[in-house]
Amino acid sequence: MSLDVDAIAKDMISAAKGVVDQKWPATREYFESESKMYAQRLASVAKMYADGIISEKRAKEHIALQNEAWETTLLAVNGLSQILIEEALNAAIKVVRDAVNKAIGFVLL
Repeated sequence: MSLDVDAIAKDMISAAKGVVDQKWPATREYFESESKMYAQRLASVAKMYADGIISEKRAKEHIALQNEAWETTLLAVNGLSQILIEEALNAAIKVVRDAVNKAIGFVLL
């Protein structure tokens, strides 16, 4: 099982961009950076699960922590509200949910 980190990040960035709309120029750097890191962490969690290093429960805990880290980072961006951040994160995850869940073999996202 392998996840295409670049494709996942690209899809997540595109989805987040659609949500933040006019604030994109001021937030682009943050969303791009966080999306790339999130995609890499998804791939790491999927590999650790596939290798038997972590359980399904632990994989879900890792991803919950990543969601919180993403939100916390974006809260530091001037002009972004909690609601807008949550909407952008939800859109970014939704766009890759099926591919990630299929690759890992359980509902991770």
